[in-house]
Amino acid sequence: MKVPTISLCMIVKDEERCLARCLDSVKEVVQEIIIIDTGSKDRTVEIAKHYTDKVYSFVWTNDFAEARNYALSYATCDYILHLDADEFLDGEADFLKDELNKDYYFLRIRNDIGSGMAEVHQFVRLFRNAPEFKYEGALHEQINIIKHSDRSHSFLDATIHHDGYLEHIVQDKAKSSRNMNIIKEEVRKNPNAFNYYNLGMQLSNDNHPEEALKALQKAYELGKEFSYAARILLYIMKCLTDLKRHDEAIQIGRDSSMLYPMKADFQFKLGLLYEHYNYFEDAILCFHNCLDIGEDREIIQFNHIEGTGSYLAHGKLAELYLKRGDHTSAQKHVLLGAQEAPDLIFLIKIFVDLHPTLTGVDFVEALIKIWPFTKSGRVEQIIAALYKLRHPGTVDLIKCYNVEPPSTVRAWLHIVEGNYEQAMMLLSDAQEIGTELRRDLLLISLLTRDVTLMREHKVVFNLRDKEWKWLLKVVTGVDNNLSTISNELEEIWSELCQDLMSIQKYDEVERLILINSNPILRYHMASQLFKKGFSELAVEVIVESPNRHDNTKIYALVVQILKNLNHIEDALHYAKLNYELNREFEYAYETLLLLVEQKMYDEADVVLLQMKEMNPSSEWVQTYTLEKVY
Repeated sequence: MKVPTISLCMIVKDEERCLARCLDSVKEVVQEIIIIDTGSKDRTVEIAKHYTDKVYSFVWTNDFAEARNYALSYATCDYILHLDADEFLDGEADFLKDELNKDYYFLRIRNDIGSGMAEVHQFVRLFRNAPEFKYEGALHEQINIIKHSDRSHSFLDATIHHDGYLEHIVQDKAKSSRNMNIIKEEVRKNPNAFNYYNLGMQLSNDNHPEEALKALQKAYELGKEFSYAARILLYIMKCLTDLKRHDEAIQIGRDSSMLYPMKADFQFKLGLLYEHYNYFEDAILCFHNCLDIGEDREIIQFNHIEGTGSYLAHGKLAELYLKRGDHTSAQKHVLLGAQEAPDLIFLIKIFVDLHPTLTGVDFVEALIKIWPFTKSGRVEQIIAALYKLRHPGTVDLIKCYNVEPPSTVRAWLHIVEGNYEQAMMLLSDAQEIGTELRRDLLLISLLTRDVTLMREHKVVFNLRDKEWKWLLKVVTGVDNNLSTISNELEEIWSELCQDLMSIQKYDEVERLILINSNPILRYHMASQLFKKGFSELAVEVIVESPNRHDNTKIYALVVQILKNLNHIEDALHYAKLNYELNREFEYAYETLLLLVEQKMYDEADVVLLQMKEMNPSSEWVQTYTLEKVY
């Protein structure tokens, strides 16, 4: 029996970054490679000719389908395989050597969106070389399977990896403008659901949520029955969230969850919205619902965020349980999340917060138990994550595994080890000091009382003149108070407090406490002291503010510290103060729990009744009943 042959058909432009990787992943399993170049100015054509002599030029007409079909016109094999240059096939692509007998096949496409996260969907990427199979759509072109629903088809257990959605790659304003012009013309010529859907996505990606919302609502009105209708609803939720219309987004999420009860994406998005409002119980319920649903691997044209039914849900549960002070549950979900997705870097921060006093070999051993370094590059990946947190475990990991540290990390390593002169030299020689290295520059300047380098790189601090002068005085040890501070200075101060606590420079922390009485600056110091286990000192450091808004977060921190010290009556006092200042759900929730703990049930009933009247409505509150134990 004749084994079917395959033509790889591609259209490319300026793809020197990734074209070779794509072709290497498939060159052994396709019989023909056809590449259509639409006007490259880099080495794309030169690279393509190393793999095939079938490289052709095409004058761009603002129509992707036309370019794709031009590629098909050169194909001579039995089947067509469609790949983009920023994609590559998983493993050895042996699945293409299997017997092919269907008219078209769905392949899983995994879009890498960074930080260990990915968006996954199934799409027709392999089909018979037949006249009836042509691309349609000037943008987001595809084989119209609705026309061919009666033809035989199947799913191939294979993954196409795509990295073109990574932020540092996707930031191309010219390409965005081109796509917008194409899709607007498509909508004008054919105002159907799919074109409105593409217009809505493009507008959303270009940060025009109001216009995007209108386009997506029109798309859903015209295409409720189509396979991409669920994704339209997710984008509608995103637009409403971007517009800060969270109540409406939550309602859409609830309704969509009923329409699509087995799609974890809706429960996950709902959980994020509840978390935004600090509706912790509702958020926790949503993420547990995600785990109950599990991963959906048979999705046709419905983009699914990989992990919403598994490791991402575990990660969010770990975060929420940590905020609630339930370290046992948080640790459990960190372990489960890391087992399922070792590359999910945000779990590292939760792990560090769970073990604030763990250092040295103990820290490395605890880390290895969760993230075994069996994968190439894993050590370097975790070192980068720990450095971002300025965790001293970075040094321990580098020493244990004899890793050559990246140049950006070296100055900080010298600071940790007390080699201040070497740190200053490295920062002096740095070609550029951006926001990331600013932290190290400020830290070494404070430790050496030398502001020379700071003055040279004043622009990176982005402070008003008054704040800049104040910071210079603080660094050199001058007693100096500041009445108001900007968001920029607050961020810089918070990082400085974190970094000093991280490398255990407690004498410097004490000095900063003595020369500063600003309530917000004191708040950040107290927050770091509390995280490191110095609860009693944190209570002494923190002070009230004459500003009502500032007191909201100050009181919230005081409540957590006092609870940690088991001073429940005092914690309740500040929780009530905060609830009087802000009649919001999160402060009512904290007050309710403390009232119940103190067996003050009459007051708890009043607060619970008030919570039931709040918007957005909490499903947890509506079903919650006080268990009165006297």
